Amino acid sequence: MVSHIVILTAPLLAFAASAEGLTLPQLEALATQGQSSEVLARARQVDPLVRTAAWNTLVEKAAVEELTRLARTEPEQALVTVDGWLDAYRHLESSPAVAEHRTTLVIAAFDACMRWGDGLACAKELIQRLKRGPLASKAVVGLAARLPPRERPSRLVLAAEVARRAAGSAPCEADWLGEALVERVERTADADDDVTALVATCGPRLGKAPLARALDSDTNRRRLCPKLMSQPGFEGVQRKRCERTLSERP
Repeated sequence: MVSHIVILTAPLLAFAASAEGLTLPQLEALATQGQSSEVLARARQVDPLVRTAAWNTLVEKAAVEELTRLARTEPEQALVTVDGWLDAYRHLESSPAVAEHRTTLVIAAFDACMRWGDGLACAKELIQRLKRGPLASKAVVGLAARLPPRERPSRLVLAAEVARRAAGSAPCEADWLGEALVERVERTADADDDVTALVATCGPRLGKAPLARALDSDTNRRRLCPKLMSQPGFEGVQRKRCERTLSERP
């Protein structure tokens, strides 16, 4: 057991003693030893001039390994840690593997929260902690799928939360979003703040039928049409309805 500890710690002590920072081979040695958290903590010590594709790969692999571990051990506390990685290593934002594993982490945190909270409150809290827009869309779709059946109408709230925080990441193409939009409009009659946020963000991507339902009333058209007129793909009958409504005096 003692020799095993020496094997793991001796290189770390040598790295700490280096005034010049870390070399790429030293970072590779950490990765080989399975020290993924150490790789993430120290990868920035490698000279920027030698941060090659191999360096990117080491960081991404370490992030995936840590996300997998954290999802099993401390998912709720881990989200802040993950955001720190994304601040330090911006290339992780475009990594499909990191996005997938971060979604797993978010869902694990949701399941842990659900042991003492309700679904919507847990999901909203987690979404508010998702700093990175490009990674939020997949996470909110995953959270929506985890809501208990009685809370499924709350999916619209989650989507609107993302739309307000990171418009480019709203889950506009999610299969359930158009249905949730229609349910909300039929229940409230007028377009509320959640509906408005989604229409302003997603526009025609919500689908023809849900958008037509949202624009049924004159009140809704006056609220929503100004947000739709400049959006690509907003054409046809609904555009003409908006033009007619906006040309008339209230």
